Amino acid sequence: MGDLRPRSNELTQRFSMVNMRPHGIFSPTAQQLTAARAATGLSIQKLAEATGLGVNTIRRAEAGGAQVLTPVNAQRLVEVLQGLGVTFLEADANGPGVRIRSANG
Repeated sequence: MGDLRPRSNELTQRFSMVNMRPHGIFSPTAQQLTAARAATGLSIQKLAEATGLGVNTIRRAEAGGAQVLTPVNAQRLVEVLQGLGVTFLEADANGPGVRIRSANG
């Protein structure tokens, strides 16, 4: 059986963020995921529907960060939030954060 792990160079190119986990998959913190969802105005139920993930999966991610998810689910969650205008920010002296794209651009 071949190597089924994601190719890190492909995933790294898709996510221009830090907080990487093995194989180049971005792993936002629980606080970033909660803030990102709040910034989009989505309920947990609506985010679950948008991602195709279960409500309990979203709750688990918001409690423990994306590292508690499978790589595929973490990727799906990040991609949907990014598509809604969320940018995950690198940790600085104040910690990691999120930014939401303004309606003007």
